[in-house]
Amino acid sequence: MKANSKGFTLIEMMVVVAIMGILYSVALPAYSQYVQDGRRADIQQLMLQQVANLERRYTRLGFYPDENNIVATDYYSFNYAPSAAATINNANDSKTFILTATPNANSSQSNDKCGAMSINHQGLTTAILNECWN
Repeated sequence: MKANSKGFTLIEMMVVVAIMGILYSVALPAYSQYVQDGRRADIQQLMLQQVANLERRYTRLGFYPDENNIVATDYYSFNYAPSAAATINNANDSKTFILTATPNANSSQSNDKCGAMSINHQGLTTAILNECWN
């Protein structure tokens, strides 16, 4: 080898590739979890906005709507389930509801640790883990 040669040796290049592989294997799962947490927070915000809309309607009309047109996102689908309580005026007036967001099976949220998240008319939240709504 010449004394004045410039450049990198194969061993130096392999060391750099190995270091990059190690960093990638650590950073990618952390980034994926960060993205999942962000999407979950977005869906929770959307759910809370929908609950506020439902409560405004309940205050105005005295019952929850039979349908709620929440558009599914790329990562979650929604289920709105009002339940009826018999009243004097209308036997089908909904007095309670449960709003549930479920991760779509074919999305990157499908393996989210929280799974389906729900909120009801009293503001009580449920999920697989307690910290999912915190």
